[in-house]
Amino acid sequence: MKDFERETLVVKFGSSSVANQQGMDMERLGLYAAHLAEVSQQYNLVVVTSGSVAVGQAMWGESDRREHMLSDRSAAMMGSARAVTAWAASPGYLRSVGRSATDHT
Repeated sequence: MKDFERETLVVKFGSSSVANQQGMDMERLGLYAAHLAEVSQQYNLVVVTSGSVAVGQAMWGESDRREHMLSDRSAAMMGSARAVTAWAASPGYLRSVGRSATDHT
């Protein structure tokens, strides 16, 4: 079946599903990516993922970010590239999608 004839499935992962105290949870991402690669055989996929703020907070290395005035926007800016890179490094990454976009407004 051609891509334009398939239905599109949107999958959303929240921060608690993709990140842990150290940043992106690579073990979970690998599992998700493998399952999504299978699903992508039947559907066009749009993956919406959180995690940039959690990764930025882990990079900052603080337990109470209010004390250091790290905003969610700043944390997202710091963590977004690592979050995208983590998905791309996952075994079974959705090579068929091949695009990513971030928006932290």
